[in-house]
Amino acid sequence: MQDFIDQARKNEVTLFDKGKCQFCGADYQKGIFDCMDNYNNGLELLDFNNSEYHISRFLSVDAHALQHPEIHGRWSNHFHLTRLNLILDKKQQWDYKKSPLLSDYLNEYKLNR
Repeated sequence: MQDFIDQARKNEVTLFDKGKCQFCGADYQKGIFDCMDNYNNGLELLDFNNSEYHISRFLSVDAHALQHPEIHGRWSNHFHLTRLNLILDKKQQWDYKKSPLLSDYLNEYKLNR
């Protein structure tokens, strides 16, 4: 995964390090930097090895990525939105084995459009 600072630079987005998160509006002192730190710390609380937490982890990652689209690439945003749709709307039982399949599908779609 690309560093969010590099991706923001690539997207010509200036990142603010004071006040609320400029993307989701979360009330932090150091803007997007606190937002990303708190998000990453929160993910660490969900045991990656315990399958009971997988769906919470997928939904958290997808929601956070889509609340901060400017610091992710377009492909990443497509991936997270599609996965959310498959989980929430299509009631797909998601696991880590399906993510590479979705990734391959999106890559093929991108090449053939």
